[in-house]
Amino acid sequence: MIDEKIERDEIDKMRLYFEYADTFNQVESALDSVQERERKRWKERFPSDFMPPNWSDEKWRCRGDFAHIYRKEWQLTEDGEQTDNGNAPYRISFTHNISDDPFRQGFLTFQLYCPKGADSDFTDEFNERFHDDERIRDFFQSRDLTRNDGYKMWMTEEEYSFEQEELPHSYYEALRDAFEDHQEIADDITRVFNDAVCAVVNENQ
Repeated sequence: MIDEKIERDEIDKMRLYFEYADTFNQVESALDSVQERERKRWKERFPSDFMPPNWSDEKWRCRGDFAHIYRKEWQLTEDGEQTDNGNAPYRISFTHNISDDPFRQGFLTFQLYCPKGADSDFTDEFNERFHDDERIRDFFQSRDLTRNDGYKMWMTEEEYSFEQEELPHSYYEALRDAFEDHQEIADDITRVFNDAVCAVVNENQ
């Protein structure tokens, strides 16, 4: 049998919900609007307003609503030319989940992404080399960062919490922390990327 005090408390809360339903809806709408606005402009705001240490516009790029951060040499055409084309056959990137619902969740997910849409021989080669590389493995272990061993698309995955009361700034601060954590291994990722591309190109010649 339901406790009378609990029942009264639930009824009171239900009545409050209906009393303030319009306000709740307005708050939900405002949250959605803020998140959508930041989803569209993060690639300009992050490097300009929340620039991480050692960031260089000559070296790093931001792209798209699906939130890619990549070194310019991480996207190559079939001829080995650098490109900002998101459909390049040889490509990897860091990603974060601003296109999902992180503001409500209170955390962002930062990953190293090797898309299925890239050249299949390259993705196989890069995955094998990345997971077998001792320097990369030691780095992630020493920093207690997560590698998804054997997983061919989301190579790494780490969650970063932020204060929801301080949004949207707190999201960018968490993103900066995530980028800093992973930036240190970028040279080794580039080395593995280049080796994978060279192996595929040589095999196809």
